[in-house]
Amino acid sequence: MRHISKYDENKVVLHIRYIGGVTTDEHLQIAERAEELPLEKSQPGLIDLSDAKTLQVDRNTGRKVTDMINKIGIEGARAAIVEASPLMRFIMNMYFSMIKHGIKTKFFDTCEEAFTWLKEK
Repeated sequence: MRHISKYDENKVVLHIRYIGGVTTDEHLQIAERAEELPLEKSQPGLIDLSDAKTLQVDRNTGRKVTDMINKIGIEGARAAIVEASPLMRFIMNMYFSMIKHGIKTKFFDTCEEAFTWLKEK
């Protein structure tokens, strides 16, 4: 799988980068990878969609991904989403609205802007 899900120790952020088209299976694999990382409760995250082409989602996948996020229990976390098309923004807003703990999200045009916002307390 060409997508990247890693913990960036230098920037202290969970960095997920989608590359090309994303199938529902790949979306679940990315979430499973993130679940295995050493994340803290209020872990900031960056979702980079600058190289994403399509994102296939269905109700079942959405439930599984949000269940994984709820299981991690990331109260007070923030997620910066970079270069999202209007459709991707809609999909991301849908996902984040289903998360129990309420993750503050914001959309950005560049990773630099996103990292600056994520560093703010």
